[in-house]
Amino acid sequence: MEASQQPTGALRGGVQGTIPIPLDPLGDRVMEEVEQAGAKEVERDNAAPEDERRRSPPPAFTDYSRDEPRIRHMMEMCYDMGVMPPDIDVGEMREDGCKVTFILNSTIDEIKLRWLKERSVTVIFQDGSKNLPKRVKEEVIRAYEDTWVRERLFDSAISRGRVKMESANVLTYIAKDARVATWKKEKEIDKILLRRKWHTIAFKPWLTKTELEEERRQEQQKYFWIPCIDVPVDAYCYLHSAASRSIGEVHRVYPPERDSQKPQLINVRLDIVAEARENIKDSLSFVTCQQQEITVAVATALTPWCDTCRIFFHLPATCPRNRSRPRQQRSGSNDRQSERRERSPSMEDRRSRERRRSPSPAPSEDSVSSSESRGPSVIGGGGGAGGRPNADAESPDIWNRRMDGDRRQSRSGTEDGARNGRPGEDRGGNGRRSREVTKGENSQNQ
Repeated sequence: MEASQQPTGALRGGVQGTIPIPLDPLGDRVMEEVEQAGAKEVERDNAAPEDERRRSPPPAFTDYSRDEPRIRHMMEMCYDMGVMPPDIDVGEMREDGCKVTFILNSTIDEIKLRWLKERSVTVIFQDGSKNLPKRVKEEVIRAYEDTWVRERLFDSAISRGRVKMESANVLTYIAKDARVATWKKEKEIDKILLRRKWHTIAFKPWLTKTELEEERRQEQQKYFWIPCIDVPVDAYCYLHSAASRSIGEVHRVYPPERDSQKPQLINVRLDIVAEARENIKDSLSFVTCQQQEITVAVATALTPWCDTCRIFFHLPATCPRNRSRPRQQRSGSNDRQSERRERSPSMEDRRSRERRRSPSPAPSEDSVSSSESRGPSVIGGGGGAGGRPNADAESPDIWNRRMDGDRRQSRSGTEDGARNGRPGEDRGGNGRRSREVTKGENSQNQ
């Protein structure tokens, strides 16, 4: 009876005059976990760098699927007219110092890719056209545009497309209309005449870099390639058959030259099915009718390759181009060169020796006349007629050499005066003096 008198709707925690209700253990455990998670989040925020704490939270994802017509119009204005949209959603921005990364909105980027695949074509220059300059390659594309404009295959309102060079022989062509891109893709391969020369070009659907890498990876799973190094002339015709018989089925044979206009025979690349990877050989040998053995070396992906000389079968560390003389030999040669420089006389020493060897200048006219008045010459102890020394004092040959030196010195002085811009009086006076001395010498000799 007493238990029935207790109220059934009592509050939690117990009130005087009521029966206390025990707490829910499951609810308490949940509350504790929530409090612990909140405390950990606060600690993580406090430990984060200041720039990350200042960064605003990423914007909410926006689905632009319903705005596809408007986005496609923005793509047309950008790629056709060159007007970039100023307010397009570029997604989340992440800063790392001076580097900024944008995580693009997936819906906008997917619409952009669909639009580019409809309008864009990958153009590949083949044969000899792949080595053309970029300017000539663009002229080839413009000449190809003139063909469908001249034949009126499309509306006259469709103008030229946009060209983007991707690599040496690949470019991307963005057409002004999807019909032009579809028409080129259906062509697959074509030739165009430019400057009296035919150019071969191939058209393929445009792919992103991720799609190209995936396509290459799939091809590598199907085939593997081997280069035959320095193929001899008399073994070239047997190479395809010998490789398919000894290794496996040959999927493709690449031309041995880069430019078809300049045929060469050096290395030959073969694509072989992946099932024959275990049958790879190091070389292929042929015995001719003259009992001559011809060997063709075969390389693989595991063959050593030198980046310095771009040749197989050795590494850059053992490249012949990197070999040099030992340091001791180089230092010895340097010492010998320094000894030779020390032994060799300098230019000043040579000039001083030449001055010592050259004869002293002959006496001038004034000195000759003064010597006649004084009497005997200082050199010989006595003078003859005209102030010439006696034969006992000095031989005539020495005297003539000295007189020749005086003439050369007087001429050089005259030339130096004219070259240095001396007054005309001095040049004339020196010239008259030299002529007078010459006349006096001639009279003395006579």
